Amino acid sequence: MFDIIIIKNILTGEREHTRHEYEGQRLIDIVDIKDLQVFVNGIPVAIPYSYIPQDGDQVILTEELEGGMKGALGWILQIGLMVAAPFVGGWLGITSKFGQALAAGAFMILGGKIINSLCHVNQAHAAEQETSPTYGWDLPQVQTREGGLIGETYGETMPAGQLLMYHVETESETYVPDQPQAQPGGPFAKLFKKKHSYSGEKDVQYLNVLYSGGYGPVDSIDDIRIGYTPIENFEGVQIEKRLGTNDQEPISFFPYTIADQSIDMDCKQGSAVIRSTDSDQCNAIEVTTTWPGGIYSVKDDGNFENLTVKFIIGIRRTGSGDTWTEQACEVTEKVNSTVRRSYKFENLPTGRYDVRVLATNMPITSRKYAQMRWSLLSTYINTGQFVRPNKVLIALRIKATNQLNNGIPALNWRQKRMHVLVFNPRTRQYEEKSAQNPIWAAYDILHHCRRLKNVSTGQFEYVVDGCPADRFSKYFDEWQRAAAYADEMVDDGNGSTEKRFQLDAFFDTKQKRFEAANRAANVGHATLVRHGVNLGIVVDMPGTIKQIFGEGRTTMSTFTGNFSSRDERARSVQITYNDEQRDFKNTEFFVRSAKYAENRTLQDNTATVTLFGVSRRSQAHREALYYLATNERQLQTIQLSADVNALVCEYGDLIGVAHTVPRIGLESGRIVSVDGNKIKLDKEVTITAADVYSIIVHAPLMMCW
Repeated sequence: MFDIIIIKNILTGEREHTRHEYEGQRLIDIVDIKDLQVFVNGIPVAIPYSYIPQDGDQVILTEELEGGMKGALGWILQIGLMVAAPFVGGWLGITSKFGQALAAGAFMILGGKIINSLCHVNQAHAAEQETSPTYGWDLPQVQTREGGLIGETYGETMPAGQLLMYHVETESETYVPDQPQAQPGGPFAKLFKKKHSYSGEKDVQYLNVLYSGGYGPVDSIDDIRIGYTPIENFEGVQIEKRLGTNDQEPISFFPYTIADQSIDMDCKQGSAVIRSTDSDQCNAIEVTTTWPGGIYSVKDDGNFENLTVKFIIGIRRTGSGDTWTEQACEVTEKVNSTVRRSYKFENLPTGRYDVRVLATNMPITSRKYAQMRWSLLSTYINTGQFVRPNKVLIALRIKATNQLNNGIPALNWRQKRMHVLVFNPRTRQYEEKSAQNPIWAAYDILHHCRRLKNVSTGQFEYVVDGCPADRFSKYFDEWQRAAAYADEMVDDGNGSTEKRFQLDAFFDTKQKRFEAANRAANVGHATLVRHGVNLGIVVDMPGTIKQIFGEGRTTMSTFTGNFSSRDERARSVQITYNDEQRDFKNTEFFVRSAKYAENRTLQDNTATVTLFGVSRRSQAHREALYYLATNERQLQTIQLSADVNALVCEYGDLIGVAHTVPRIGLESGRIVSVDGNKIKLDKEVTITAADVYSIIVHAPLMMCW
């Protein structure tokens, strides 16, 4: 898809906006461009008649004014100036009038926002985002539903793990067909033969679970727990970790793809229960049965004696109409505690199968008790082990008997990613930069370069699936300055120093790449700027004024200013952030202004601020102080108009404003007498020698001089 915008009136902004599918047509075959100037992504097209619009392009058509292109660029553009620090409202998540004022300051860091059609400023809506399952008031919960987003790690996080596979393992009696299948789709074997017998050891179940921690690679996986309990406190635990490289080894105790299907049906004597596998690629089947109340026969003296129960497991291909291939099974026990048995049928021809369990001798009387339940049907798909390249993996094999409750363990862990790859246009080489620097994190989200191993040659290669590196080259100095400012050492409030801004975030919500990059940059008080197809960044940081707008550089009668009330300002801030010392759970605290108690009659407008990617309390406290200071000093909003030819400043530059707008209404009254150039008023007026004053006289006949 590409956009065509026709500017019908450059003074009123009237325009026509249409969207078109890419079909390889020239622009002149889509729209009449006679006597029109053509801009593509903000850049003028010298020979538009041969231009073919591409997917993602924004094409602007406007009348060719007298004087050619200089006239077109001489449109009067609105510049909004706010005496305030800039923030993006979507990042702040703030309320109250204080919050609304800050949100209104979005992009004011630029010293103004030039018309979107020329500069292609991002116009995405925050409604496209979803709630993150990683961050909340409790530990992150394992995601068990399919179709979830694959998250990306920057810094240190505790992600909400995605469940990939699980299997309850019980020692099995194993059977195989007594003869191999002669040909695919041919007759199935009529009998099974036993391959492995039950050892007679006490019933023990093991749970095998595989989780994903999003895209890799990461540098480390540590502090693995179930809930709040370290994994070291459990018995019979085996852990395997994969950091998310593209050449990582498969998990050893998941040699197959296994799908457990819960049946939970009582098997009564003489009544068959039939279920089908959930895959047509099945190579093996495992039937798990339980007797929750045990298997026993009561003797006359009240003691238990052995009781043998019998049942038949039958298998046939689904929809084939074949006769059942059956295996008779029996269990002998004398206990009133749970008994479990599993029966596995291997080397089956690939397909979908019906499985039948028929109890033939399962007494439930006052002397003999054996209530049978078919608990699980496990489908094995033997297509080889899955490596799952570039995915962070945590595999857990744990003794479930007498250790775990029913269900999937709430496993959580910490993972760290400390480096990203940044292309230096001067050295023409990739360099490692800190993933905790919010500026370089934003760069990585946009560029997304990975160092991958070519499994054919064994050599490492750089692979980019984001914006090409040359789109950052022209403004690379801006990226370096912004990153250096984020890395400056500042007082941490505890007698030591730390980096000014640090990002610890797990991106696992649906959003566009540019939005996600802006979220990361906002942690460093920065915002991204599109210069046509090039990408720059600007930061709210100390600097020198690059241009002063005086009367000679503004359009006549366009200067306006607004003042905001001090009384309605927020005098305290409620900060919510994800504290690294509290398992990255939501943490709140209040910060009150130093002037909070000066006037108790004022209303208490507390602003609520949610900080994304901030995990240090010291950094969150600095942000709170900054918001309060900005709120106290953000007093005036100024708007003016200027011709493009009057602009010397660029995006992100600090500017000044000089004006001679009178402060009308300082005093009012009547004129007592006039003597030459002397006017006597009916009251005393206090004036300051450094200021210039004017008197406006209103005559009785409603005429003004």
